[in-house]
Formats: sequence, structure tokens, C-alpha cells
Amino acid sequence: MSYVEALLLILLTVIVSVIATILGRRALGLDTRRQHHEVGNPVYLQIGVVFAVLLAFVFNEVFGEYNAAAQAINGDAVHCTEPHCWRTSSRTETDEALSKRS
Repeated sequence: MSYVEALLLILLTVIVSVIATILGRRALGLDTRRQHHEVGNPVYLQIGVVFAVLLAFVFNEVFGEYNAAAQAINGDAVHCTEPHCWRTSSRTETDEALSKRS
């Protein structure tokens, strides 16, 4: 998906939501919307709390995996200070062909 397609999708979503909001306000009276707000507001608050807790768990897991990867990289870097570690241990066919020529 290109940037232009993504921006058009976002723009289309915003336009549809604005139109739906305008039509919903015209179709429902103020008293009906007020009654629905009294019931819907606590529901949305609970959904927000559940989402926040879920996001915290995901963030904690990702951060833990990042720390484990960083420790592994630092451990490899500390243990590999000798010149023989700088080159990979697996030799390629090109390396073997060059060593046979010399």
C-alpha cells in the first residue's frame, strides 16, 4: 500500500464517520441520545481500561524480549574480541576456491 492509498483510506474513513455522526444526530432526538449516553459512557470507560491493561501487558512482553536480545548481542560482542571471531566460522565456496589457488 502506497502513502497515497493510505492517506485516501484515512480521508475516506474520516468523511464516512463525519457523515454518520451528522445523520445520527439528525435521526435521534436529544432525549434519546442523553439516555444512551448515560448507559454507553460507563461501557466505553470499561473498554478503555481493558484496552489499557492489555496494552501494558503487550508493552511489558515486547520490552522484555528487547532486553533479552540486547543482552545476547552485548554478550556476543564482549566475548568476541579476538581477531578470529571477526570472520565468520563458515567458509564459503569462494573462500575455499581462493585458498586452493594460493
